[in-house]
Amino acid sequence: FYGALDKFLTELAEKTFKPANCMTVAEIDVPEKDLQNYVGENGYFSMVFDFSIADLDIYHQKPFTTAPITGEKLKPVFIKSQLDTQRVGWGAPYLENHDQPRSLNKFIPKEAIDSISAKMLATFLLTQRGTPFIYQGQEIGMTNCPMTLEEHNDLHVAKLYEWGKNLGYSDEQMMAYFNDRSRDNSRTPFQWNNKNNAGFTVGKPWLKINPNYKKINAEQQRQDKTSLFAYYQQLITLRRHSEISDILIYGIFTPLTAPDNVIAFKRTHQEKSVNIYCNFSQEEKVLSVSIEHLYLHNSPIVTNKQGDLVLQPYQAVIFS
Repeated sequence: FYGALDKFLTELAEKTFKPANCMTVAEIDVPEKDLQNYVGENGYFSMVFDFSIADLDIYHQKPFTTAPITGEKLKPVFIKSQLDTQRVGWGAPYLENHDQPRSLNKFIPKEAIDSISAKMLATFLLTQRGTPFIYQGQEIGMTNCPMTLEEHNDLHVAKLYEWGKNLGYSDEQMMAYFNDRSRDNSRTPFQWNNKNNAGFTVGKPWLKINPNYKKINAEQQRQDKTSLFAYYQQLITLRRHSEISDILIYGIFTPLTAPDNVIAFKRTHQEKSVNIYCNFSQEEKVLSVSIEHLYLHNSPIVTNKQGDLVLQPYQAVIFS
């Protein structure tokens, strides 16, 4: 089977993608041993989506249960993925898509979801090696939408519900799981403003509007220079139009030693580098580092008497 697939994809790349100088992205979970064939120098595609962290909250879990994605759980999987892809080619990291719940609910405890933690996740994504993908609504901090079974539209939910019912799972457990994990969480209408139907339509939308649209919407965020949307703009500008653009785009990825639940790495290009520290916890973390130039941070910088940087809960910093 693989021989036939290899022949087909090679022909597809040689006769269509390459002559047209296309940028291509493969939506496939590629094992490390096959990455060379997919995104190597003569690979079938330009890049491949990174599925490594997508299902960490349900990996090895019982049906209708999830487990928190802590920084410590995320760290080794993220680092391995970045290093594996770097060895052979180019990746496409993401935190949200149409088949996943909202990243804020997946990576951040409910009580800690706010502008600071959302900006930390944005920093984590947009400083990785590869071409990062942002899903609609992620840039304004859209969250999971509580729904009844009847309000869900995903056929997978209906099938899972019938399966779970036959096995004796309670409605309460199944609905709690769907509200955490349903794909409909990322498919609710985009929240443009605080008017009727969040400004999405004057008709009846195909899915429920998230009730928080009056507080979380694009119009409000575009008017606020401290909003999550504004922070995404800063990150994108830093990545594309700044003195460290080449480092953030082309730089080699190197993991750094960091306290528990802090993900830290360095990007290096032509002997210049920047460090990225992301605190995935609600605790302060002391770092014995010296900052020469601070490029971006999502909350005020704090140092102790010894001059150490004290990372605040869910703080992210980019510095040389």
